[in-house]
Amino acid sequence: MDSAYPVSLYIHIPFCTKKCGYCDFFSIPEGSKYYESVLYGIIGQIDSFIRNNHVSGIYTLYIGGGTPSSLPLKVIDKFLTALNGLLPGGTEGIKEFTVEVNPEDVGKPLLEILAGHNVTRLSMGVQSLDEKVLGVLGRNTTRAKTLKAAECISANWNSSFSFDLITSVPGQEVKETLGDLDILLGFSPFHISLYTLTFEENTPITRKLKAGKIRKLSEEKEASIFDECTRYLEDKGYFRYEISNFSRPGSQSIHNRVYWEMKPYFGAGPSAVSTVPINGKAVRIENPGSIKSFISGGITEVLAPGAFLLEHLLMGFRLTEGIEIKRIEDIFTLDFSEYFSKVLDKWSAHLVLKDGFVSLDRRGRQLLNTFL
Repeated sequence: MDSAYPVSLYIHIPFCTKKCGYCDFFSIPEGSKYYESVLYGIIGQIDSFIRNNHVSGIYTLYIGGGTPSSLPLKVIDKFLTALNGLLPGGTEGIKEFTVEVNPEDVGKPLLEILAGHNVTRLSMGVQSLDEKVLGVLGRNTTRAKTLKAAECISANWNSSFSFDLITSVPGQEVKETLGDLDILLGFSPFHISLYTLTFEENTPITRKLKAGKIRKLSEEKEASIFDECTRYLEDKGYFRYEISNFSRPGSQSIHNRVYWEMKPYFGAGPSAVSTVPINGKAVRIENPGSIKSFISGGITEVLAPGAFLLEHLLMGFRLTEGIEIKRIEDIFTLDFSEYFSKVLDKWSAHLVLKDGFVSLDRRGRQLLNTFL
């Protein structure tokens, strides 16, 4: 039997007011008729997992989607109350409790409810402050709404908050992204997530691309934009601790580090994924991306050691400090330098060994996909 362990919890709320043009996450626009059944099902999944496994407590909690903030305030309050009563120790002792919000939903009543339920961190999807770029992305907000939301958070939220932005949108120039960053940093966010736009299959923006209505930026220009934004953020005191994430000192996303470090996490809700230790094995559970079928349970797979090791490398090398060598050796009972001798020799010019960690230098991180 496994000894008791703390677990991080991700909750997928699959509802949003409008699905963005670039989004391939499972979500249902205007799904009010499913609110009760889905949220009840999520509570049931969490309860079953806690009762049937050796969970000593909840380390971090992240509620994403979809758009959790799009739920009616009374529904949010009721759901968080039920969650508090279900979790070992409630929500008060959780190391980090994050909720995703969209600008059009932010107001003092929402912030008061979240603070009252011990939420410690907000993650707001800004993506852009440029109306044309928002139009290309198919975002259901405006520059004015986003700035109003940022002002509300800055004035009324006493804990950590993060802004998400997307770069390299067709028609976007680096000066526009730098201008967005300059304005947003005026609100003193604790954290910035900066993503290069990816064209996922079966999304409206990809269909526009294939139809020739928009043109993708070259890889060189994408890299140039990201590099300039990185330098700007670092000059402003935001440390790049992961490929797409920057934070002020002490404000890294603790929950997301759980994924990158491949520590135990449980996902509840449609399309949510879990990786947890069960009977001495690493087990992956994937909930179906379907409102009607997720309650019946996910697909359970015992991860082969080789596949699990590869995931550790895929995730760990995203971090600036890289991978802790001893941890990999202890988990997989191998000699790291011997096992990976060929790749370590080939990439020696871009690898950094420091304090028991192996990482990629700045140029190496630019070539991350090739390295992996």
